[in-house]
Amino acid sequence: MAWQAHWLLAAPHRLAFFAGALMLGLSALWWCAALVGPSLGQDIPWAVMPSAAHALLFSLGFMPLFIVGFLFTAGPKWLLQPEVAARELLLPVLATVMGWLVCMLGFHVSTSLAALGMSLVTLAWVAVCLRFFGMWRRSRASDKAHASVILCASLLGAVAMLVIWLLLLLGSRSAFRRRLA
Repeated sequence: MAWQAHWLLAAPHRLAFFAGALMLGLSALWWCAALVGPSLGQDIPWAVMPSAAHALLFSLGFMPLFIVGFLFTAGPKWLLQPEVAARELLLPVLATVMGWLVCMLGFHVSTSLAALGMSLVTLAWVAVCLRFFGMWRRSRASDKAHASVILCASLLGAVAMLVIWLLLLLGSRSAFRRRLA
């Protein structure tokens, strides 16, 4: 049987894991080009320090998408809530991927463009957190400890993304701008 794109909407983990794997692959290609380009005589401009860009993309670029897939596949079972349709997660998943693509361009062009991308990523993650919070709040499950810890960690992730967005928006020289020695 041939692969068909509509199968991505069959379950939350299919959609989000596919997007996570796509982001991992794109991130790896981007970083490979950044490493190999200079040795091939290509001068690669950086608006954001390469180490900061790498750290942001490889810590937050793909893993949260895998978390989304897991949360909305296992979360309803833990919380005794109805299943979540993958279609309901399509907008935040697409916004996350688009946001990171804009960020990757911004890493080379301007911190303002990177901030725009990060705003999409942050808003998408906040939407995911609010969706999970709603499930958690409606739940009458007797044991919500695991879901509560994950919710708190997800909210901390949202705060971290917000701080990163603000630093990029402000063009923080010490945090993200390339240092000229």
